[in-house]
Amino acid sequence: MSRARFNGFSSRKVVAVRHGLLIVGLSGGLVACLGTTGPTTVPTYAVVTGQIFRPDGTTPVPDPAISIQLLSATVNGTSMLIGSGSLNGDSLGRFAFPFRTGAPVQVGSATMTVTPRPGLGLVGRDTSGIPVRILPTDPPTESTFVRLTLRARQ
Repeated sequence: MSRARFNGFSSRKVVAVRHGLLIVGLSGGLVACLGTTGPTTVPTYAVVTGQIFRPDGTTPVPDPAISIQLLSATVNGTSMLIGSGSLNGDSLGRFAFPFRTGAPVQVGSATMTVTPRPGLGLVGRDTSGIPVRILPTDPPTESTFVRLTLRARQ
């Protein structure tokens, strides 16, 4: 019983090599498929702007420290964190938080913490439940404006 020879290899070895290449080729393709990130998400945008005031409601608080969390709409009593950030407002207490997300278009909510500079005699403030529209346009066609008045330290 003679076996066919290909470049010095018996037919059994050629088949084994061919199967090995086939297995390597299939596993490489499988890894390539598993390595993808999946469907791409369409970017969505939200903007929260505002101004922080002293107790008289007209005098701005200069350079307040502001942190914000953007949350998804509540579903079955649960919200998901979409984005967050911190910054200092300007000398007139104004601020703007732009968000670029992959969240679906929806009305989410924001939670904010404002801390005045030391020495101003003011108490910081937390607020939540601020409605924020998350939209597919950049810049968003709507934004949320927040006007917060801080209390005097007692």
